[in-house]
Amino acid sequence: MEGPRRLRWAAVLAAGLITACGSGAGGGGASAQTSAPPSGPATLSVSVGGVDPGHPERDLLAFYPSTLSAHPGDTLKLPNPTVGTPHTVTFGVLPDHSNQPQLILPGVGFTPIAGGPCISTQPVTATATTCPGAPAGAPPAATGTPPVEVTLPGPFAGQPFYNTGIFVGGQSVTLPLSPDIRPGAYRFICMLHPTMVATLTVVAPGSPTQTTAALTSAAGRQLSADRADGATVATGVATPPAGTIQAGAVGRAMSVNQFFPSALTVAAGQTVTWRDESYEPHVVVVGRQITPDDPLVFGAPTPASGSPYSTGLAVSGLFGARPFPSTSYALTFPTAGTYSYICAIHPGMAGVVRVT
Repeated sequence: MEGPRRLRWAAVLAAGLITACGSGAGGGGASAQTSAPPSGPATLSVSVGGVDPGHPERDLLAFYPSTLSAHPGDTLKLPNPTVGTPHTVTFGVLPDHSNQPQLILPGVGFTPIAGGPCISTQPVTATATTCPGAPAGAPPAATGTPPVEVTLPGPFAGQPFYNTGIFVGGQSVTLPLSPDIRPGAYRFICMLHPTMVATLTVVAPGSPTQTTAALTSAAGRQLSADRADGATVATGVATPPAGTIQAGAVGRAMSVNQFFPSALTVAAGQTVTWRDESYEPHVVVVGRQITPDDPLVFGAPTPASGSPYSTGLAVSGLFGARPFPSTSYALTFPTAGTYSYICAIHPGMAGVVRVT
């Protein structure tokens, strides 16, 4: 996604949105080294997602590091280093995700409570689509240049629900901690990716926290482990059954956004099935390009799965493991030819079906 289109790329994400998963592997703890508290508020950096420079098709889906400690009044700096992957930083979602608000509206896009900032003094429910009480913000505009620095409308003070809203690659969120926040452990997640779970421990003023070097070291260990996992996943995909294409592959805390195989040859009249049983959803599009913010991405399959296809536009809609409606999409190709296709929500993810 380029420029402003990234802002609306929310539901792609629906990638595994609602299922709960563990945090990224690789020894994420950052508390081994401690230091005396600074004379004033500190700024602590946590990377929201990660990249593998040699493999842009691999999304690293964790917070780096996944544990940290801070004092009341400190600030979290939350950069998103990816190219096109959206994320949120969200407090108040239960470990089983049973109260996670709706992420998308079918045929429309992401909901205001997921897409825009929400600072709520009221608990949320799984049916919520707007911020309870007086909304603190709205979904980002569909046009205009995304701000590099996203400043939230209020500090995190331990509210029952606190969501940064969706921010994309190249953006960084500044999240202040209230001077009045109570010491304790606060769990936060990315609502779009179930592997992304972290814990912020607020300690009393005067208590030691981890050093900057410890934060950096913990993040580096996690990144190294997830990059190694990505290599294992990418080379370990089994050959799918005849006529089947696997859409993507996932590891502990990462997604390989490729089709396996990327080129498939079938006989005229044969059915091709794209399958995805993972938490990371995909959208197959045949016939032309569409952007991640297109309502077709969030709608029902057009044409229906199993339909014959010769020409025109075919869009699968989001498919993957629950809560998505299906783990597969299929088309029958009655006419010889070469049919290129893409995943609408993962730039660069493409393949071809050759019909003989």
